[in-house]
Amino acid sequence: MTARHEVKGYLKEYYERRFSLEIIVPNSEEQRDIDTIIFDELVKFDIRNQSRKRYVEIVERLVLDEGAEAVILGCTEISLLLRQTDFPNIPLFDSAQLHCRAAVDFALQ
Repeated sequence: MTARHEVKGYLKEYYERRFSLEIIVPNSEEQRDIDTIIFDELVKFDIRNQSRKRYVEIVERLVLDEGAEAVILGCTEISLLLRQTDFPNIPLFDSAQLHCRAAVDFALQ
């Protein structure tokens, strides 16, 4: 899950080729909702329970209908709404946390 410009561009194709992955993306209605929540709410630290519920619905559909085996929280603000405890049976990869870990690892080399 990420903003539309991240999903549609070269990044999806690049990661699919580089890591032999099939990247499943939300449908256009879901992507519109994701973008609206990110840009109209989360970037302003406006955390709404209804938005959290919508994100959970989207992840559940991707898992149940599309066969997603993991979810990448590709926009750093999404972790304001979703936690690993919301989805105990599939891994969530929080890009903000992963970037921080990589920066610390790099600094400690």
